[in-house]
Amino acid sequence: MTKREMFERLIDIVSETDVEDKDLIIEKLNKEIELVSKKRTGMTKTQKENEVLVEDVYNAIAEAGKPITVTDIYNAVKSDKITSAQKVAALVKKLVNANRVVRTQDKRSVYFTIAE
Repeated sequence: MTKREMFERLIDIVSETDVEDKDLIIEKLNKEIELVSKKRTGMTKTQKENEVLVEDVYNAIAEAGKPITVTDIYNAVKSDKITSAQKVAALVKKLVNANRVVRTQDKRSVYFTIAE
């Protein structure tokens, strides 16, 4: 059951009872339905910025021409927007999930290469 369905059922229940402030309760439930129904349009500012950064990370991996670690990618990118290796790891994960980059592990080291 979604939140919208739950609020609609609550409106039905409240409508059938003799509750104090019934109209106010129904009004509030309708407001909640409206809030739940609103969809976010487009991407957030951070998501747009990350989209560009993902391409920078992809290009750094491609330019390396060999398996490369997150630390090496971080050092290769040199961007004001990428302030840590953790940020690089998050961006690389997006590339791995999109099957654009392959992750390989050798003992304790993790390497990334361009997917073919």
